[in-house]
Amino acid sequence: MTSPKDVTFSSPKACSMTCRTRPPKPGPRMLLELVGLTEAANRKIGTYSGGMRRRLDLSSALMHNSPLLFLDEPTTGLDPQSRFAIWGHLEQLNRSGTTVILITQIMEEANRLCQRLAIIDRGVIVAQGTPKSLKAEIGGDVVTLTFGQNGSSGGQGSTDRAKTVLTGRTYVLGVAAPTGNGTQLSVTVRNGGEVVPDLMRLLAENGIAVSNLSVASPTLDDVFLKHTGHKIRSDSTSGDEFAQTMKAFMGVNQRR
Repeated sequence: MTSPKDVTFSSPKACSMTCRTRPPKPGPRMLLELVGLTEAANRKIGTYSGGMRRRLDLSSALMHNSPLLFLDEPTTGLDPQSRFAIWGHLEQLNRSGTTVILITQIMEEANRLCQRLAIIDRGVIVAQGTPKSLKAEIGGDVVTLTFGQNGSSGGQGSTDRAKTVLTGRTYVLGVAAPTGNGTQLSVTVRNGGEVVPDLMRLLAENGIAVSNLSVASPTLDDVFLKHTGHKIRSDSTSGDEFAQTMKAFMGVNQRR
């Protein structure tokens, strides 16, 4: 796999599939409304755009009310309103006893929906746990520094120098430069709000100009960067390789 993905497992308690009354199957009108296709219900599918067809595929997957549901990037390409509606429906399904296995590259989606999460990089599981426990591994706030003005070529050199200057400081827990973005640096620190002034002073003393700075608590994006060393890329993984990784994660033995 040349592209890492987040595989999120959103599972109810063990007894929920047998101890709870499953809700009735959603009707076609309800599903079309959920994915925002009510107004296009009477149109031929051949006239649908690519995004509309994706939403139609998603509604087909949701109509069976199965106890186990596999979804591969179900909300990619959807507008925010449709995405939030889908998330709400999946949460409702999960509460009613449906186990959802979700593949997604949307970190917000993984953080909101999953109870258990695995990060796969090049066909290998590099991290797994709950979103909360994975974010706790970061151990501090994340300061994102951007160098260079309006994408100037000097940003790359400043990034390398800043990484050298900041590495080893007592309050710095880690320094990483996302692949493909030579003008940005992610610095994990203790007490971000308190150490930023000293961090900026240190960079200024070394003649390193910062064009933009932000401080945030750890996110799943930061977890992803820590374990893979790069941001999410386009997927070019073979289906067999991904399937074997999934089997290993789920404890399924390969049949000969």
